[in-house]
This record gives sequence, structure tokens and C-alpha cells, in this order.
Amino acid sequence: MTILKKNFIEISDNLKKYRPNFILCYIDMKLNNIVIRFHNWVKQNKDFLDSVRKYNPIFNRYRTPQHSICNQPEKIQTRIASRDINHKILNGDGIYNEVTYQRCSIGFPARNNDLFCFVTAGHCSNETKRRDIEIFLHFPWDSNQTYAELGRMVESEYIDEYDFGLIKIGENTTKLISTRIRNTDSDYAELNVDGGKILTSHGAHACKSGLMTHVTCGYVKGINTISANEVSGIYEDKVYFGKDDYEIGCAGDSGGTLFFLFTNFIKCEYKWHIQWRLRRSLFLLLILVNCLYSIK
Repeated sequence: MTILKKNFIEISDNLKKYRPNFILCYIDMKLNNIVIRFHNWVKQNKDFLDSVRKYNPIFNRYRTPQHSICNQPEKIQTRIASRDINHKILNGDGIYNEVTYQRCSIGFPARNNDLFCFVTAGHCSNETKRRDIEIFLHFPWDSNQTYAELGRMVESEYIDEYDFGLIKIGENTTKLISTRIRNTDSDYAELNVDGGKILTSHGAHACKSGLMTHVTCGYVKGINTISANEVSGIYEDKVYFGKDDYEIGCAGDSGGTLFFLFTNFIKCEYKWHIQWRLRRSLFLLLILVNCLYSIK
């Protein structure tokens, strides 16, 4: 293991040097080796891949099939169906940005004194647009219409260390909020949340609830990963989980709820990291979700 860690550090240094595109590196405990996932052999990738061959990693080209729902045509009406129709808003439900036409998912509700908000992905808001005119609407599963107006994004951090956003919830919307996780494709349509635990184990079973692919599950394959993207740069110390036979998420699932089954309960992931205007412990549920299935 000591040699693997040493090799991984040196591979990470090479990744920072060559700055390849769409590369993910992690130590796979099951395979007892370093895995490098990549999309193609363009020159910037080839230089990096050639530089790390001496470490004998496992090269894994991205060929995992997408989830079947990801290729289905969009069915969205951008107008609110009716202000008189009230749908309960659950963790994992969809949200819709009426300005950018982007779909994302709700991680969980949070509160700080008199501020009520939904935690979701920061990239669901486009900072090049005027944020004060962006309106987020509730977009339930299997719906072709949007419903209640949720509010506007008031805080976000995107691309840097985390990718999270806070949507300030209006007074009329708070009565619709539920702390349960949506799982309506199952006999257990709503899942209770019971406490929290930090995700630190290779091979751990984890699930997510999101707008597009609903509840899908996989296994943690890498804890302290490093990845490169020519647009957003270098990401380190992220968690990677998924399945071998198909991708467990697609566009629209970002920001959704991460959880794992524990005996008869559902436990959500939290972590203490005091910073920002609210405790980042409120954000880790989102942070894990985005990091986990955004680097499939």
C-alpha cells in the first residue's frame, strides 16, 4: 500500500504538470492498483498517459453506457402549471431554472436563523446571467410541468473546492417542505433520514436520489481521487462511486441527495467543515453527490 500511495502522489504531480482533459485517477482497493480513467488519446492526454506508464496503472477508457433515461427527449413547459396546485417538496425532487432552462435536483432543506433554503448544485445558477432575475421552480419527478416558485439562489460556490448553491425559500413554500427522500419508484416511496456519518470506506454502498434517474445506487471505488478538466481545472480529494454496467446519473441529477441504507433506516452523509456564512456540514450532502457522480 505504501508503494501505491507513493506512485499515486507521483501520478498526481504529473497530472498537474501536463493538465490533461477528462482524466480521473484513484486507488482501487479491490484491484490493489491505481486506476486512470480517460476519454480519448488527444495529445494533452497522451503526454500524461505516457508519463505514468512506468507505474503500471490500470488504464480504463470511459465506455460505461449511460442510464437509459439520459437519452430520452426533454418534456418541459417553462410556465408554472398552477399556483393553486401544491406538491410536497422532497429531497431528490427536481428544480428548474426559468432563465437558463437548466434542470437540477434538491439536496436537502437547511435553516440558519430566519433563512430557509434548499441546498443544490452551484452550477445550477449561471453567474453570467443576472442572478436577481433567476427564478427556480419545483419540478416533480415524471412531470412535464413546473409548479411552485421556490426562490432565488443567494449563495453559491462553483468549480473551486465545492460546488454548492443555496436557494432562498419563500414563506409560502416552507409549508410544502419535507425532510424525507423521494423514492417513489419503490414500495418505500419516502425514506426517513436518521442522523449522519462521514463516508470514508472503499466499497461502501451508496445511493442518490435525483430528478432524472431517480434513486440509483453504486459502490465507492475511490476516496481521495484526483481529476483534471480543461475547463474547470484540477480537483483533488473527491469521492468516486458508481456501477460497472451503467452510469448511475445524468444531467438533471446534480445537487440531488446522497444516502445509504443502514439496517432499517436511511442515513445521510454530513461532515463538519466550519466556514462560509452557514456551516458546511449543511452542504456535504450536496457536495458528495456532485463530486461522486459528476466524475463518472
